[in-house]
Amino acid sequence: MPVVRNKEYFFKEGFCWNNVLNPNSKYIKCRLKSVSIHDVASMSLFPVMDNVTAKYIVCLLNSWFLFKYQRTFINNTVNLQVNDFKQMPIIIPSNDELKMFEQIFDDAFEIKKNFFNGKISKKEHDEKLKEIQIILDKEVYKLYDLSVYEVGD
Repeated sequence: MPVVRNKEYFFKEGFCWNNVLNPNSKYIKCRLKSVSIHDVASMSLFPVMDNVTAKYIVCLLNSWFLFKYQRTFINNTVNLQVNDFKQMPIIIPSNDELKMFEQIFDDAFEIKKNFFNGKISKKEHDEKLKEIQIILDKEVYKLYDLSVYEVGD
């Protein structure tokens, strides 16, 4: 008889990333994973606390700081595994910080939707997302109480 394990994670929203990153990439490129089945080609994790949401973690993992941290201290190869992400230092946000990061996520998500629906051009899409990336990176540096601010390309 087959045994169903971890069924509490079936059809649950979480976050995911590509198993293999572009070696020239400057960011992890994590994304929200909607309710669906899971596949090893896109590793998935799920928040376990109410004040640490998938949107919040996607924001953190898409920041320059956590990309550099991951490449410097955890894994400098193009393959990112679940255990690599389990080693990331995730700060538990205050309610205000959580709302702010979720708003950053929502703003970026809206830009992506508008681009895919043909409401904005590729140029406008890229410019707006670059602005949001700068805001995100600055807020992550503040969250981690880092005085030196640097960004990727």
